[in-house]
Amino acid sequence: MERYYVGLDVHSRESVFVIKRADDIIARGTIPTTPAGLEGLRAAHQLPPGTPVALETGTSAFFVARELARRLYQRNSMIPQPNEAPKLFIISSSEAIAIAVLMTAITALLTWMYLKVAHAAVGVERPTIF
Repeated sequence: MERYYVGLDVHSRESVFVIKRADDIIARGTIPTTPAGLEGLRAAHQLPPGTPVALETGTSAFFVARELARRLYQRNSMIPQPNEAPKLFIISSSEAIAIAVLMTAITALLTWMYLKVAHAAVGVERPTIF
């Protein structure tokens, strides 16, 4: 499957878009700055889930960022949750202890970073993982 990229210049009533695939611009135009306009863009160009979107910053860009975050939360709610307490067993020599400690620290850090970004998108100030 080919990868698509979308660029949006968001204004209060209309947004300008460009869709790129590989090295070719395959579409450009304007859409209404509404949830229906964003959905129409996705449907009209059959953009797959997870298509990267770049926003030009401005006062109206917050609306689109919140709408995209809402859709991400909606999509993620349909994904089955993994086991609550997955276990990782490393059976090896004493060198494996350092690797296990490092992997645990990285997993905790990545989980915290994901929660911080996800909560920031919907306005939660202090995410916790415990």
